[in-house]
Amino acid sequence: GIPGRGWSLRGSALLEIVLAGAVLADADLSAAALQDCDLSLADLSRLRAADIRIVSSTLQGAVGHQATLDGAQLTECDLSRADLRRASLAKAVITNCLASESVLAGATLAHATVAGSQFSKAVLTRCVLQRASLTAVMLVGAVAAEADLTSAEIRDSDLTRITAPGASFRNATFASVRAAHADFSASDFSAATVSGSVFERATFWQ
Repeated sequence: GIPGRGWSLRGSALLEIVLAGAVLADADLSAAALQDCDLSLADLSRLRAADIRIVSSTLQGAVGHQATLDGAQLTECDLSRADLRRASLAKAVITNCLASESVLAGATLAHATVAGSQFSKAVLTRCVLQRASLTAVMLVGAVAAEADLTSAEIRDSDLTRITAPGASFRNATFASVRAAHADFSASDFSAATVSGSVFERATFWQ
């Protein structure tokens, strides 16, 4: 049958499956493998998908409130305008993904590894990125008010015009980062390490 609310696809392999607009709320896709699938506009609220692997798939505009994606591997996926507020992606590996204008407010990405991905104009308000590794990530125009990036490593990334008042960058590492016109007002940079980075016209106090 067609998977739907509360269905279990645990450990399943899905290839070139179209689930655009499907209701998969409360479904279980733990340890599943998806490739070349279309989940655009799907309802993934409270989805249980720890250790899922998603490759070359689209989740444009999908809604995944409070979804559990801990340990997930997302490679070359389109998550633009996806709404993953309060979702958990702890220890997730996100590689070469497009997530422009996505919403990750209140989401957890602690210990996550994000590389070569686009998060321009994403909403990361109160997002937890403790000890996350961000390499070659575009966060141009993103909103990260009160985000927690304690002990995060940010390398070769673009934070131009990011709005991150009240964020925590304690013990964070900035290497070859561009953050022109960024708003870091009232943010905590205690014990942060900065090298080869540009903070042109950035705001730190207000």
